[in-house]
Amino acid sequence: MMSEVATGLSNAIPSLLGVVVGFFLATMLRWWERKRKVKAHWEAIRAEMTLCKEKADTFLNTPVAAPLYRFPVMAMQTAFPILLTEGSLNEQEALAVGRYSSQVEDINRGLDYAASQAMDGTTVGLASQYNRLVLKTRDLIEAADGGRSIFEAAQDVVDGRLLLWRQLV
Repeated sequence: MMSEVATGLSNAIPSLLGVVVGFFLATMLRWWERKRKVKAHWEAIRAEMTLCKEKADTFLNTPVAAPLYRFPVMAMQTAFPILLTEGSLNEQEALAVGRYSSQVEDINRGLDYAASQAMDGTTVGLASQYNRLVLKTRDLIEAADGGRSIFEAAQDVVDGRLLLWRQLV
């Protein structure tokens, strides 16, 4: 009887080991895939932020009151909510990135208003809108009172998260 138990146990050990290894591999695969996706979201946001910075520099250095371009927002609109859901940011990080996103949306809205004023031929309204856009764009990329700009604060968060994810994945 004892040998039957030992035989049954020795036959069950490879099966049990297979289940444990299979579970471990499946869990690790899901974990790795999730980390890869989160990293890709951070990379997309960083690339988009770089494009926005370039557009902001262009706007401030080129006196065109109603340019045809808009600041890109697709990655931020897609990836940021996912990163929030994943719990990838603490409150201060969410505030910095959210503030950046909000400022870019404000600038795009202002560019739309400026384009509307230009189409209507309203030079006074266009000049007023252009001045507001210059202020908003400067607020985005230039530091106030020796601190960090909105862009720099958000970039610090994104760079910090990317550094972490590059070490993990």
